[in-house]
Amino acid sequence: MTRIDRWRMLASLFRRGTKRKKDDEKQSGGDIVIKNKVVGLDIGSGFTKCYDGENKVVFPSVYCYRQPTAWEDESGIIEGVGEKALEIAEHPNTVKLYPIINGKPQYQVFIKIAEEALKRVGVDLRDPVPLVSGLPYETGKQERKEVEALLRKHLSLSNLSIYPQALGTLFDLDLKSGTVINIGHATTELLIIEKLNILGGISEPLARARFARKSIDDV
Repeated sequence: MTRIDRWRMLASLFRRGTKRKKDDEKQSGGDIVIKNKVVGLDIGSGFTKCYDGENKVVFPSVYCYRQPTAWEDESGIIEGVGEKALEIAEHPNTVKLYPIINGKPQYQVFIKIAEEALKRVGVDLRDPVPLVSGLPYETGKQERKEVEALLRKHLSLSNLSIYPQALGTLFDLDLKSGTVINIGHATTELLIIEKLNILGGISEPLARARFARKSIDDV
């Protein structure tokens, strides 16, 4: 599944959630007023994508920081996310960090990028919002719990759903079963899904031309 597929997955989830809310409000006889839209967040190894049904942003998944030099006016740490981080990275003493390394979430950087993504689509971090996000297939249960706990701690969320990223292809195609190959920026994954139950899968740290054949033999 390409990055475009993952983006379309989130959009599909948003459309369905919005439609259900509209239907409920129509049945209750009230005006259709959707205060909090569903926000989709895809923090990838290369780029972060965020979409709230109207506004969408894409920016590099990187956080950088450095100490100011003796000749700079700044008194504290110089830091930034996305494009600003890349500008900071031009300085020689910069520390560059990524939210996903070898398919594993790096918690503190993950949160910084999540906060930045929501701000960019116009979300007030003080207002509760429903959030849908994805993680690599081989993210362990404890890691998923850590990510969920951090998101709930640092963001104001009315609801939180986390799915394996590659599952989005089936959602987008309205399928319940299939084999999905997800070629991302730094990892490639294969999932075998039957009636939305994941029967098996593997992740590789690099995308390789022979991966599809190897993966099917290994699962």
